[in-house]
Amino acid sequence: MGWSVKPQFDLRLALIVAGISIYAYILFLLFAKNLAYWPDYSFHLHNIWAASNGFLGQDPFLAGGAHLTLMYGAPVTLLGVLLYPLVGVFTVAVLLGVAAPSIWFSSRAIFRHLVQGRAAALGAFLVLLNPFTMYLFLTAKLPFIWGLCLALMSVHFYFKGRWIFAVLLGALAVITHPMAIFLLGAPVLLTRNIMGWLKTYFVPSGIFLVQMVMLFGISFHAASEIHALNILFLSGALVTVLWLRKDCRLLCVVGLLVLLASVASFFGLPVPGAIVLDRVGFVALLFTLPFLMQKYALLAPVFILLSAGVVIAHSPIPDNPAAYDNLPPELVELLSTSEVRYASDGSALYILPKLGIRFTNEGRESSEEAPDNLEAYVKLIEAENASYVLIYKDYSKHSWRAQVEENMIQELGYSLIYSQDNISVYKTHLTLENVP
Repeated sequence: MGWSVKPQFDLRLALIVAGISIYAYILFLLFAKNLAYWPDYSFHLHNIWAASNGFLGQDPFLAGGAHLTLMYGAPVTLLGVLLYPLVGVFTVAVLLGVAAPSIWFSSRAIFRHLVQGRAAALGAFLVLLNPFTMYLFLTAKLPFIWGLCLALMSVHFYFKGRWIFAVLLGALAVITHPMAIFLLGAPVLLTRNIMGWLKTYFVPSGIFLVQMVMLFGISFHAASEIHALNILFLSGALVTVLWLRKDCRLLCVVGLLVLLASVASFFGLPVPGAIVLDRVGFVALLFTLPFLMQKYALLAPVFILLSAGVVIAHSPIPDNPAAYDNLPPELVELLSTSEVRYASDGSALYILPKLGIRFTNEGRESSEEAPDNLEAYVKLIEAENASYVLIYKDYSKHSWRAQVEENMIQELGYSLIYSQDNISVYKTHLTLENVP
């Protein structure tokens, strides 16, 4: 009599293997490419470097000296100050690496308050193995990731009734990134205990309002980048949970509404506050995951495939930090005695301030609009009091705004004083009176 053994698919083991493999690859990219990985990496590393040099208030190297080092992300930036003497350029990579298991651990702790053990464990893996979280790590969104970690731990203590820890961690979360307030607000939709929530999160909510009024203004004007795979994934997940869980209808409707606005911003339509909509959608998705796993755990492999697809599709912005090592000493000395506009966004934000070069802006943000005519551009140069414009040409889709700016520079007749290794430096000399 023969024996036949049917192979069994271990879903939990598959998620563990997939999670470790994908995040090992992401961490490899972070450590191997660091400054050439994504512009946010250089920006956050600059903040850590500036803080480690005592610039805890205004940073003299960015935005014409008006940049606030600790405007947001203060807790993780100060933690980075402790690490920076030990690990240097890898500081942001180390902080992101520590955050990944922290997100899994705190997510599982929260989900155990909502569903049975297996669904909670699977849901916690899917917090990491979904395109939104991939996007956060692949683009080095350091303050938001750490705000997420702190907020998750705060909500865990909220469900346990340990109010002091919930308040302290909630306050730290919002200080780290204001959008953590949306994650702190999720328990209201799940428990409907509005008064209990207000008593616990009165202080974090107050901090959030102060941040909006004093630091950021009430409205957001920038458009948010959101990957097409994220849109498809989030809409499917929210519709599924909307069908499965009647008590989560409000949460899912909120998620679908912010998704709709995010889709509009994805296609370039002006959406007030669109810069935060992908984060709100991420929070809505996060708290539906354990309920999804409670009913349809076999959908988990879909997350693995989608997250792997996002990682494969993601391509770091081409940048060559070593190119700045070849700048002639006389050029560095010239730039360090003047104000420089940075018409790109990348490693120069960290490397050149260490050489004493000051930028009139904070780098070319992806949401920053290029001036639409020569007169507007000259006004911008005059307002920033920029004597030079530096451009790194990466010849990719990410640099089209910088290319638009360089076309204006050439049309204005600014003098090209340096061009090598994709780096161009122009000297400004025109005023409004003699714009072509």
